[in-house]
Amino acid sequence: MSIGKLARVAVGVIAILGVIGLSAATAQPVAAATYDNVNPDGNACQNTAIVARHKDILDNQNKIAGYVELRYSTACRTVWARVHGPKGSQGDSYGPRGYVHRNSDGKQLSVIHCDSTGTNCWSNMLNDAGVTSYAHGNVDESSAGPFEATTTSY
Repeated sequence: MSIGKLARVAVGVIAILGVIGLSAATAQPVAAATYDNVNPDGNACQNTAIVARHKDILDNQNKIAGYVELRYSTACRTVWARVHGPKGSQGDSYGPRGYVHRNSDGKQLSVIHCDSTGTNCWSNMLNDAGVTSYAHGNVDESSAGPFEATTTSY
């Protein structure tokens, strides 16, 4: 092979590698992103969920009124908030509430789902691949509330 032909082949290979590199650099985590703002309940992501962070919610007498969890799916690489606490007595404004917050872009999803007891509530999921997030929760168990807590980031 002549030196001129070898140089043309080398330039072509470098150009192809540059295009491949550019495509890889701009690719998004498609699988995880498809779960953004999806309910984890009844979703396969819930099957690999762990409690990444947990924080007790204390009332004004330092007694545990509930807790907030940052849940993480190891398969889907997603997070969501789960808050447990009383529904609140008559006259109280609400039961467990909160949100999950992604630190990289500030995206936040509120706790909007509850089980049939109304004491376990959760948010939709956020993609957490390669970033950190935290959960915040509050419960309103008495006229002195609401009481709140925030997990550390994971």
